[in-house]
Amino acid sequence: MWRLRALVVHLLLLASIMTTYFSSTILPGLVPQKTLRELGFEPPADRLVVFLTDGLRAASFLAKNGSAVPDLRDLYRTQGRIAISRSLGPTQTATGHIAIFGGLRQDPTAVLFNFRYIPVYYDTVFNRSRTAIGWIHRFVAPVFIYLPHGGAPLRFSVGLDKKLQFDAWVFKEVEEFLARSENVREVLSLKAVVFFVYLADMDAWAHRYTPLSPEFDQQLLRTQKGIYTTYEFFETVFNDSRTAYLLTSDHGMGDTGYHGTSTLHELETPLFMWGAGVKRTVGPDAGFPTNETVPEVEQIQLAPLMSALIGLPPPMNNIAMLPAGYLNVSTEYEAMAFHLNALQILDQAEIVISRNKRTLFYKWLPSFKGLNVHQIAAYKANFKTFVSQGRNQEAMEESQRIIKLGQKCLRYYHGYYQTPLLVATTISYLVWIYCLLLQLTRIATENKRKGFATLSTVLLSALGIIQLVLLVLQKVPFVASVCLLLPTCLLIMAQAERSAKGDLVKAPLMNIISTVVPAALIVLMSFEYKHLAVLYGLSGFLHNHRLFRKPSGKFLKWISLVFIVSGSLFITQNPEYAFAPGFLKNSYVLYLGMLVALVRPLVLRHNISSRVWAINAVTLVVEAYGIHKFDSSEMVPGYVTALSWFFLAYAFLSIRYCDVSNKTSKGRLELIAINMITLHALLCERWGSLAIQMLVTELLLSLQLYEDAKRSDAVGEPKLIQHLKQSYRFGYAIVLYFYVSFTLAGHWIASFMFRQNTARLFYANYAVFIPGCLIILKIVLPSLIVISSLYALVPFVRHHTRATFTTVLLISNVMGLYFCYFVKNKGGYNDIRKSLDKLLITHVVNLLLLGCSFIVECFLRDTEMEKPPRKDQRRVRFYSPNEEREFGS
Repeated sequence: MWRLRALVVHLLLLASIMTTYFSSTILPGLVPQKTLRELGFEPPADRLVVFLTDGLRAASFLAKNGSAVPDLRDLYRTQGRIAISRSLGPTQTATGHIAIFGGLRQDPTAVLFNFRYIPVYYDTVFNRSRTAIGWIHRFVAPVFIYLPHGGAPLRFSVGLDKKLQFDAWVFKEVEEFLARSENVREVLSLKAVVFFVYLADMDAWAHRYTPLSPEFDQQLLRTQKGIYTTYEFFETVFNDSRTAYLLTSDHGMGDTGYHGTSTLHELETPLFMWGAGVKRTVGPDAGFPTNETVPEVEQIQLAPLMSALIGLPPPMNNIAMLPAGYLNVSTEYEAMAFHLNALQILDQAEIVISRNKRTLFYKWLPSFKGLNVHQIAAYKANFKTFVSQGRNQEAMEESQRIIKLGQKCLRYYHGYYQTPLLVATTISYLVWIYCLLLQLTRIATENKRKGFATLSTVLLSALGIIQLVLLVLQKVPFVASVCLLLPTCLLIMAQAERSAKGDLVKAPLMNIISTVVPAALIVLMSFEYKHLAVLYGLSGFLHNHRLFRKPSGKFLKWISLVFIVSGSLFITQNPEYAFAPGFLKNSYVLYLGMLVALVRPLVLRHNISSRVWAINAVTLVVEAYGIHKFDSSEMVPGYVTALSWFFLAYAFLSIRYCDVSNKTSKGRLELIAINMITLHALLCERWGSLAIQMLVTELLLSLQLYEDAKRSDAVGEPKLIQHLKQSYRFGYAIVLYFYVSFTLAGHWIASFMFRQNTARLFYANYAVFIPGCLIILKIVLPSLIVISSLYALVPFVRHHTRATFTTVLLISNVMGLYFCYFVKNKGGYNDIRKSLDKLLITHVVNLLLLGCSFIVECFLRDTEMEKPPRKDQRRVRFYSPNEEREFGS
């Protein structure tokens, strides 16, 4: 029951942090504004063609005075204008597409989906046009899954990988579409049509060759030539001067061929507009612009700009202001376009303002003072007055002023609950830590808890009910209300956890030091700096410091393993110092690990039956053949996959049901070790299996040496302080060995690594769920062996499992509270990903270790620990009758 309670609490704490930083900013209940045609204004263009060159940075487009794009340079000499579009961080494909066509920053909830798409509805230029025709890559298609098309679905053709020739496929598809007369007649009969031409090759070539390579320059020449040819084809088919063209990119590219951060080359993308409705600001023979002379716009401003070109209102979720001076239209038309932009943003502002005003305590709580419903109404009246009097420039300026206020208002209310939620989350952590300390004290003193039937818990429950009523009256969102109620609920739990004798936290200073210091060391050595090897080695030496007085052969073996594992940790965290011969970079070292997995129990003289050893041996031999097939880019045979799944089930079920005769905890541990090590080898790449086996062997030797030293010191039954020391000692060991095994497995280098090859023997197709589950299993298996070893060999852990894992939760919660303040939901992809990885790992470790403790108890529940002989115990030998006669004579 205590595990379930801890599991629920940690899930609520994690949900509280996610709500604080990753709440959706997409507002419901929005309706689109009228089109400019409905208001009596004829737009300058009937159709818009968008060329989106993925991964093309502005520096590459503007390089060499335009010689990198000669056909487009010649086009610019007669029409159009060029600018730099500044994209948003993280510079990812989905983020750029949402900014360009939706006019909004990617929703914070997208962080949880690796920025692949927004898991909520949002509006785009495509939806407003009602006729959107495009040719896109399958990688881009998920970005437009959740679009509220309103009965007019997008007509996008999705292409597959074309081996760096995707652009040629797109140009051919566009040409074939325009060659059909029925398609042309349909488009001519429609207004506000949007063509989306997605070009993926620039991104692919930049990743492979970098933007500074000659290969990239050659591909840029081919792509710009295709764009120019497609433009001429559009002009030939629609020869009415009513087509506008826009070329841009979703993100830029760094010099090394990567993107995702917020460097200048990754943020700056080209913007080239020409055709109907585009205002030209230079002479007929203007030179090609440079980075120093070209103007800049924000990427999200392209959505209202494209909308105004073809007479549409901005997308409903747009938060950007239309850039002034880019439309070749009358002042009256531009003023009305700004007005639609203002109305669309003010609609969102009215929703958040009215939401705040409907609450019970809105008069006493903070609110945005710069904008209210009266000012919005006044703006609408002022705009009508300005337009009726022909003061269009003043009307435009008034729209720009109110748009800026609306943007500030939205930013204010989108983060309205973030500070209260962060405070509530912090209090929840502190109260939960206090509850765990009370629980640890009560277990150490062997007292019963007071329970919920006390005056304090009743008063706190009444306070919680009052708080709930106030939150309902205040109309706080449901998830935020749960997070704000969490501190009170945890405080009730803490009050119920107090000892019946009235004792609070015993030895508070020792508890604080024993909790904070290990947490700080793991944070510093594993996350902030790359010195986990030092922490692991020093922890091992301090744990067995008595053994340095009289070193034995077993001690020398153990210390050798400590140095080997420490060296492996150092190389894993600092690969730049590693000397790796060629044969270590392939699967030969994994085959060696598989061989060691079979030889290891024989060398250590484990009591493993021949049947168990044979099953493990056959499995490893067959799976080694499957790995060889995989490395040779061949299909893994079906019988290898079937055997993998069979052994996965056998490894767990055989421990509990196929070895009922083995009643000793040590014998059961040896069975657990061989099965889990074999299973871990099936999920490993290269030297991960060998490293984990050395770690497990080191732990077993360390525990044996520690128990021998403890017996020699003749320590009696532990008192309170001794009980707390033992709890923290083994709790810290569990947490430390988790991070050590996690690092040795290769998942934690700079951030969490998701390796698809983990599932190569179990699942042939690319997916997320099954490989993800197998990766979690791979992470858990070493900790399962570690906890089994402690449970089987250490009497204290076996008899005080709850106290031991209470200290595990204490250490992990201090780490989680620390990372709670460093979560990022904006900026570079790597920064966001790292902050989220650290947060998730420090929380998920609690769930995984709690699950491991339950499985270990199931494995070892019906076993008995071997009683070691006392040092002063005399050995008795029984002689045979012949020996007795010889002795008597």
